[in-house]
Amino acid sequence: MRPLVRYLAAELISSQRWFPPIVVFAAVFGMLYSTGAGPAIPAYGATVLLLFPVSAWLSAVVANSEDPVTRMVTITAAGGWRRTSMGVLLLAALGNALLVAISVLVPIAVNPSPYPLSTVLIGLGAHVVAASLGIAVGLLCARPVLAGPGWTMSALIAVMLVAVGLGRVPPLGDLVGQMFAPASPAVLAASLAWHIPLALAVLVVAQVAINRVGTRRL
Repeated sequence: MRPLVRYLAAELISSQRWFPPIVVFAAVFGMLYSTGAGPAIPAYGATVLLLFPVSAWLSAVVANSEDPVTRMVTITAAGGWRRTSMGVLLLAALGNALLVAISVLVPIAVNPSPYPLSTVLIGLGAHVVAASLGIAVGLLCARPVLAGPGWTMSALIAVMLVAVGLGRVPPLGDLVGQMFAPASPAVLAASLAWHIPLALAVLVVAQVAINRVGTRRL
C-alpha cells in the first residue's frame, strides 16, 4: 500500500491540481489570524468551517488527479479497484491531516491568548469531524461516482450550499454552533464523543459506496 500511496502522491504533486484549494485555505486562514481571532474555541469554530469545504475540494482533487486511462493502469498494477480506492482514501487522509495539524497548532503559536490542553483537544476533535466529512463528500463527488471536473465542482458547490441551508444539523452544523456560542469545554467534549464517531461512520459508508460503484463501472 505504501508504494501505491507514494505513486498517487507523486501524480497529485505533478498535476498541481492541489494548488488552488491549498491557496484558498492559506489565504482565508491567514486573514482569520492576521489581527487575532479572539477567544480560542470560537476561533477554532471558524477554521472548522473553513476546513470542511477545503477538505472536500482537496479530496476530490486527489481522487481525480489521474486521467481515466492512467487510472485504469493504476488499478491493474495495484491489484484491483478496492486497493486503489483505499490508496486514494489514505492519501486524502494524509493531506487533510496536515491541514488539521496546521489549523490546530498554528493558532497556539500566533495567538497571545492561552490555549489550555482541553481547548486544544476540543479543537483537534472538531477539525477531525470536519476533515472526515470533507473527505467523504469530496470522494463521493469525484470519479468513479461522478465523471469529469465540471460535475465534481458542481456537486461540491451544491453540497456546500445545502450544508449552509441545513444550519445546525449534526454532525458539523450542530458542533460549530456550539463552538460559536461558545459552549463550555465539558459540553463540547460530550458533544464530540458522538460527533466524531458519527463523522467517521459517514466516511466509512461513503467509502463502501465508492467501492461498490467503482467495482461496477471500472
